[in-house]
Amino acid sequence: MATSPQARQDPNIQHRFDGDVKVLNGTVETRTALRKAISAFQQSIQNIDNSPVQLSADFMIRIGGPDAKQHTYTVTATSSGFDAESFPERIASAAAHAQAATPKASNGTPLGPNSTNGQQLSHAHATPGSRSRKVGDDDDDDIIEIRPFKRPKTKGSSHSPAQSQSQPSNELSSAANEDDMFHFLKTWHTEWKHQGGWLFDNITKLGAAATTTQSSLDQRMGVVQDVIGQSINTSSLSTMNELANISRLVPWLESCRKSSADNQQARAEKWRTSSASFHDQARREREAAEQRIEKKLAEQKELLLKLAKANGLGVDELEGDGEGEGEARVTSREESLGAQLTAELNTEAEKS
Repeated sequence: MATSPQARQDPNIQHRFDGDVKVLNGTVETRTALRKAISAFQQSIQNIDNSPVQLSADFMIRIGGPDAKQHTYTVTATSSGFDAESFPERIASAAAHAQAATPKASNGTPLGPNSTNGQQLSHAHATPGSRSRKVGDDDDDDIIEIRPFKRPKTKGSSHSPAQSQSQPSNELSSAANEDDMFHFLKTWHTEWKHQGGWLFDNITKLGAAATTTQSSLDQRMGVVQDVIGQSINTSSLSTMNELANISRLVPWLESCRKSSADNQQARAEKWRTSSASFHDQARREREAAEQRIEKKLAEQKELLLKLAKANGLGVDELEGDGEGEGEARVTSREESLGAQLTAELNTEAEKS
């Protein structure tokens, strides 16, 4: 059967929970699965009839015990093309047409609204608490079908002919809805148990796998810890040996530094002493040489004076000339003496 565009569209899901927040928060996943199942059920009906469908389910939750509680959960799945306002008129019109087209039995009495080709449907006349089985419904053995209560008869009819004709159709629709709802709940319960068992098995397998993995990780961690501990101990031992060697080298380095400092100080002291002695000796030698030269000059001067007197020369002029010449001689003598001292110092420096 072809599916209309309206049937392929997702229904509008409306749900309402009246009760404790604890129950509301604890049944989030379950209520989500229930809404998905109701949506799938509504889609199945819509695909079968190829018409807009509205599926409404009311769940009464009663919790016993000392603190008894009662909660209500309502779920409604409505197709986009379903007109809820005009639906009562349409169902009444459909019931009137069905009543007019109802066939009669062989004895002349009209068959009930639940008759089909002279055979009564089993679920239409089921007593309260009785069970019924449809052809092809192998999963509906445990569904309990409850027949709606009969209305008491009153004198005079206070209903219009259309309403009186729609009563059997309403009863049929109510019984069919109850039958479908119980069938849906039974199917959902069976599927939920199946899913719960599958989930429990998977959780058990995952728990066993996690335990095995944890044991393997613990063993590997033990081996890794042993290896790391041995490496740390070996490294610590090597480090301690190096520290011991360094601690032994420190006093030796200190003694080497001290010896080097003492030797350097001794060399500096020796150099200062030898340098002072050399300069003092050079000064004394220079003074002695100057004294010898001055003594020779004085002797030569006396000799020249004597020669001048013997030759009849003026002593004053000679003295004046002698003074000029003496100054020149002193100057030349000082220059020659400075050159001599410089040469001697250079010689001593080369020797040292």
